[in-house]
Amino acid sequence: SSHGTSAHPDPAVAVSRFLAQFPGGSRAEAVHWTLKALRSHVEPDRVLMCELAWEVHTQGYWRLVRRDDGSAYETEEVYFRDVLGVASWRTAYKRLAIGRMLAAFADLERSALRAAIAEIGVAKTTVIVPAIEHTTEWRVGIDLAHRLAYPVLQARVSAALQALPRGREPSPPGERFRRAILSAMPDIEAMEVVERF
Repeated sequence: SSHGTSAHPDPAVAVSRFLAQFPGGSRAEAVHWTLKALRSHVEPDRVLMCELAWEVHTQGYWRLVRRDDGSAYETEEVYFRDVLGVASWRTAYKRLAIGRMLAAFADLERSALRAAIAEIGVAKTTVIVPAIEHTTEWRVGIDLAHRLAYPVLQARVSAALQALPRGREPSPPGERFRRAILSAMPDIEAMEVVERF
């Protein structure tokens, strides 16, 4: 795009000029805070991408649009790999799951949840989505995601979900089997078939 004009300088050039003012040891601190600022700028857009991707999925928009060269997208997988820039279908499905989860909340609560997700990041959010969808209590999951490293968070959420069928709030019959089958599916279309049957 045309961000190289004097009215709208290239962000990378602006960041480089800013960081050039910090030599030696102070540069480490400057780079650290710049990375944090960039992440806080980018992450809300990634959350919004998850929501919009869910709408594309549920409405089938991918069938109605064309690539830049005018050709059609053959499959939903091809569409999301291209548009979201993800390498795997599994990653695309995780982003869609965030959008699905957000769609389940009313506007006001969704806005607060969206901001909380942007703070912890999309990667950690994919870990807590199943727990939030099961309980609709997102604040506990967000709090855990803030405090725990990714592998510990994954283990904690997995253990909690495994314990649910034996607890006070049992899952529907076959829920663990359903989750195992869904996780083995190669793409969203296969997952949709599993969901239907």
